[in-house]
Amino acid sequence: MRIFVLATAGLVLASCGSDDGITPDDTSDTDVSGNTNTDANTGDDDDDITNTVEKTANLSGIVTDASGSPLSDVNIRFCRGEQCRYVTTEAAGTYEFSETAVAPQSFEVVGPMGSGLATAFAPLNFASQEVRVIDVKLPVESAGVNLGAAMAELDLGDLLITMGTNDLTAPLFVDDATEASATRIPEADWLPTDGVAGTVVAMWFLMPFDHHSDAGMNVRFDLNDLGLTGDVYRAYLGDYATSMWIDLGEVTDGGGGVYEGASHLELTSTIILVDES
Repeated sequence: MRIFVLATAGLVLASCGSDDGITPDDTSDTDVSGNTNTDANTGDDDDDITNTVEKTANLSGIVTDASGSPLSDVNIRFCRGEQCRYVTTEAAGTYEFSETAVAPQSFEVVGPMGSGLATAFAPLNFASQEVRVIDVKLPVESAGVNLGAAMAELDLGDLLITMGTNDLTAPLFVDDATEASATRIPEADWLPTDGVAGTVVAMWFLMPFDHHSDAGMNVRFDLNDLGLTGDVYRAYLGDYATSMWIDLGEVTDGGGGVYEGASHLELTSTIILVDES
């Protein structure tokens, strides 16, 4: 999990560049209501300026545990590239991001330190002026499997992933991982899968979250355990850097109900299996 630095107001903007597009530029002339007007600060040029509408959206929701009880003090990180906004949930589990950029965004939800809850993550995209509600249920993280130094296949329940600590790089300010887990999410609690074609048939939150692999990790799926009988599926991985789902390729029957084909997993995040038939 990541370490969150929160302002007293509950919201900060981390920026590595100039205009980030996440909030309206104070120097621009915009009107989120859809109207155009003239800029009183532009002097004699008012009559020659055509002003634009700021393209923004709104995201809000409630974060609960698996039983449906609201969770307070949950950290939510909402990023466009390296530029991020942060909030913590209120006592009722509520959160909100107003004036959200109409662009790919990374949505990360992390339970309180030591809570034992899995990290929820999904790339999101928005339409102009969209008002979107995403309620999140944070499940208890599945039991972890000890990570060895060398690359080895770990049985994480429905997933079998090859990884080792010598190949994993932790995010900034995060300790090196000692365990790995894959928490399968009930269908009713799946996060959105914006831009993915086909029918999602399974979703997992992987830990250690957002640890990167230089060599690439192979992943296999136990379809018998999942109760799936199709011949071909496709796997996708949620990518924090691009705020998109990475296509890992076709997943085909490798024998014995274990399906193979998705390889070179670049990082540990949310992974989904999709039926494209």
